[in-house]
Amino acid sequence: MVKIKGIIGKRITLPILNMLKEHLRVTCKVAELFKKAIETKIEGENPESIIRQIAKLENKADEIRRRIASELTRGVLPPLSGEDLIHLTRRVDQVTDWINEAARFLALVEHIRCEELAEKILNLTSIMLENVRALDEALETLEKNIRDTVEKCNFVERIEHEADMAYMDAMKVLVKTRLEAGEMIVLERMIVAIENACDSCENASDILKVIVTRVEK
Repeated sequence: MVKIKGIIGKRITLPILNMLKEHLRVTCKVAELFKKAIETKIEGENPESIIRQIAKLENKADEIRRRIASELTRGVLPPLSGEDLIHLTRRVDQVTDWINEAARFLALVEHIRCEELAEKILNLTSIMLENVRALDEALETLEKNIRDTVEKCNFVERIEHEADMAYMDAMKVLVKTRLEAGEMIVLERMIVAIENACDSCENASDILKVIVTRVEK
């Protein structure tokens, strides 16, 4: 059911949003665990058990995505679009997928030998976690006041721009390091996956703004 409350304080109440919020809670946990895995690797320890937890949670996120898709076959009430909601679900799921991808590459890294590179990767990872949490907050506002949703989405975009700069910083350091080709390729793909998770957060926030626009009309 969709509830519209007032002109100033519009809000959306829809059963499917609960599943989306559940998905984002899982995604937040995945992001937190990945940051922990990076820190563990930098400390010279093996994050294998953490990476396994990430994989399990990614599977859980996929299950939630399938439940959402099933729910959408029943239809939604105007002004919401089932197409918008499935796009939102896919973008949120992509965030989880990219973090899991980054974790898989991390598992292939013996250790991050360059201290400066480790610092840059940890910084990018911290920004990614902040981005995921900001997206989670944006989704939460849909059931409170959708005017706040746009502000939260804009905040997600600002964080993503920070991620772009952090990504370039990490890549600049990576290309200067004298690593073996295989090690450099794995680290490069991991860094790209982290940045892609941030891009997916921004893409999801763009769809949230589209949903808000439809409700306000």
